[in-house]
Amino acid sequence: MAPTWSFLLLLGNFLAFGNSECPRIISKEEWGGRPPVGSTEPLSLPVPFVVVHHGGMRKYCTTMEECVAIVRSYQNYHIDFNGWNDIGYNFLVGEDGNVYEGRGWEAVGAHAPTYNTRSIGMCIIGDFTDRLPNPAALNALQQLIDCGVAEKKIEAQYQLIGHRQNAASKTECPGNKLFQEIESWPHWTPDPTSFSGVQTARNPDLVPEENNGLGPSVPMPCTTSTLALPLSIYIATITITDVMTIARGIPNSGDTYRLISETS
Repeated sequence: MAPTWSFLLLLGNFLAFGNSECPRIISKEEWGGRPPVGSTEPLSLPVPFVVVHHGGMRKYCTTMEECVAIVRSYQNYHIDFNGWNDIGYNFLVGEDGNVYEGRGWEAVGAHAPTYNTRSIGMCIIGDFTDRLPNPAALNALQQLIDCGVAEKKIEAQYQLIGHRQNAASKTECPGNKLFQEIESWPHWTPDPTSFSGVQTARNPDLVPEENNGLGPSVPMPCTTSTLALPLSIYIATITITDVMTIARGIPNSGDTYRLISETS
């Protein structure tokens, strides 16, 4: 009997501690998220990049109830104002120490043009220009990245960047203090590997980028202007033979583009 009990003990330890890297993740159903409006594009896993964001609003949460309300407001704004099919981020982190599922591990996000198809976007709720997130949020963010690596959703040799390092975005996101913090983390890279961000032409989530409800007349710390066009012509999709390429936010000179969707 002794060998059998030893085996069961080892198995029990494995089950208890095998996913110890993962923080508590509040599912979309648990926080009352809306279903996507239409289909989402699947991510090719594991991804090589992790992109860190902040919400860009001085609205913080240290309880699950507060965080749920803010996450819902982000999703409502992204769907109802930006016209996206879901909340832009893959995950959100609260200063309550919980992680809130956005698009999750499997779906392409709408958080960093040219990186959306190659990254997991993680946003800490709040504005971290002048202060750091609390230890609970920073620990949860680090655990979430480790969890993604352990679950083979993120490459073991991933590159960690702040949203401001995305050349296609004009933004201070994730705020000066948070950006200075992640610069000291393993895998942070000052010079991300460049590539042209290719998205399917039917993905409406490239432009405009996140805003989280501050409104167009207010400076938006975590927003970007992806195309230099007047507000009266909001480009939803530009195609080159049915494939859209956004490179540094401006169409390349000499390329042929076809406008297939616009809104006023």
